[in-house]
Amino acid sequence: MSKGQTALEYLVTYGWAILGIIIIVGVLISFGVFNPTKWATVRQQGGFSSIAVLDHSITAGTGGVMKIAFQNTRGNSITITQVVSMAGGCGWTGSQLLTVDNPVSITTSACNQTTVTGATVGSAYDFSDVAVTYTDSVSSMSHTERGFIKGQFQ
Repeated sequence: MSKGQTALEYLVTYGWAILGIIIIVGVLISFGVFNPTKWATVRQQGGFSSIAVLDHSITAGTGGVMKIAFQNTRGNSITITQVVSMAGGCGWTGSQLLTVDNPVSITTSACNQTTVTGATVGSAYDFSDVAVTYTDSVSSMSHTERGFIKGQFQ
């Protein structure tokens, strides 16, 4: 008799422990702890080496524009001559001096791709092909850097 009782108590004890774990996991799932989008940052940028993207926003809908704030990390002044995002059809061409300690903001013309014109405020964008062309003030050579920006439409 004692062997059967011992086995039953063993199974019941582990049964309660497993039930407790299931309840805890269920509560954590309902609070969204295992949802990766809850923990991901809303805005991400990267891939650039001589410039840094400080901030960015893209307005949704027809006539939406992309705004990007750049900071120079190269060490000497550069002149940004073009900013293009193929995914959004956004572009800017001009001449904007970017010194080491003076960030600048560039606003592109109206974006013409359906990823922007058909977007709604709050939906996510992922522009993984932003190209920035600049000229180095010391060497007078032109360079193009590619990076990405991710965020939510404004």
